[in-house]
Amino acid sequence: MNLLFIKTIGGSMRPTIKSEQFVCVEKVSPDDIKEGDMILYRADGKQFIHRVEKKENGVFRIVDDAGTIGMEQILQEEIIGRVISVFNGRFGLIYQRFLSFLFKVARCLKYKIIKQ
Repeated sequence: MNLLFIKTIGGSMRPTIKSEQFVCVEKVSPDDIKEGDMILYRADGKQFIHRVEKKENGVFRIVDDAGTIGMEQILQEEIIGRVISVFNGRFGLIYQRFLSFLFKVARCLKYKIIKQ
């Protein structure tokens, strides 16, 4: 299983996902994605999380939960993976702090390794 942990920015998926929450994304084939799934995809050089409203012939119609972006279409090649967990509540708070710490340590290590 290939997992990504992403810290979100923005409010287009409120109330399901709030800004600066962590989500767990599983890299899956576009064939495994169903209508109603939240997906991570790349468009215009940026990454976004939105919900699949309709899937047809390799084209995915996506919407946001907050209703701010309206409907858009993306190609299956732009999909990175499916959101499998949003870290909320007390466990989510602890886990978010732990992941924040890990990201900071990784960033420090990365810069130390590059500078040496």
